[in-house]
Amino acid sequence: MDSFPPSSPSEPDPEAEIHRLIGEVAKRHRIILAPGDPLFVVLTLLELVTDRYLEKADAILKAERDTSLDAMERAAASAKTTGEGLITAAADYVAKTVRSSTVELTDALSGTAAAERAKIELTAKDARRMTWLGSIVLAILFSILTGIAIGIWLAPDANGRFLHCPISSAA
Repeated sequence: MDSFPPSSPSEPDPEAEIHRLIGEVAKRHRIILAPGDPLFVVLTLLELVTDRYLEKADAILKAERDTSLDAMERAAASAKTTGEGLITAAADYVAKTVRSSTVELTDALSGTAAAERAKIELTAKDARRMTWLGSIVLAILFSILTGIAIGIWLAPDANGRFLHCPISSAA
């Protein structure tokens, strides 16, 4: 019974396992086996074949796992590259859109500012005209009043004549 591999902490003791198997066979089939029975040799052979098969299967699984991990890493790198490309393209699109919107807004504001400036200049021109016209009217009024004052000063006797008009006395 030394063919059983040494026990690990998770596996039971080989002799305890043999006694457990003998008890289970006796319980189920009502047959008593001895620890040196050839059946245990067959079980040992099956265990060795199974261990070898499990080692091969484990190696295949490890190789498949490594292949899968490599494929997943390549897929993740590809997805990262694609994501970076999408983000860059989206950022470029947003930047171009913002630039064109800014240019359109600047042009619209410049046009509006030019129109308002033209209105202000027209209003200022009208105000200058009105100032000149007012100044001319004031100069004319001042000239008329000055002429009247000079006329009254030069002809004091005319003052009485205006007050005593023949038309006024006939009435």
